[in-house]
Amino acid sequence: MDERKWQEMRELDEAAERAGGYVALPRTLPPNPQGEKEFTAMRRYSIEMEKPISAFTEKDYYAIGIRDLSL
Repeated sequence: MDERKWQEMRELDEAAERAGGYVALPRTLPPNPQGEKEFTAMRRYSIEMEKPISAFTEKDYYAIGIRDLSL
């Protein structure tokens, strides 16, 4: 790699770090129908209960029907 490429790579790394880390483009990820279904249920529940997803508790996930909370 030439110096210009190294500089570009460092700049991208720094920008990613400032933004909270790297993310993958959605089109590069394999399909996840179950995850999409759960997210749709979470979004609907969030709107109905006027509660942000970030504030969900285990009780909320159970109410939605999501039992496996492991990451």
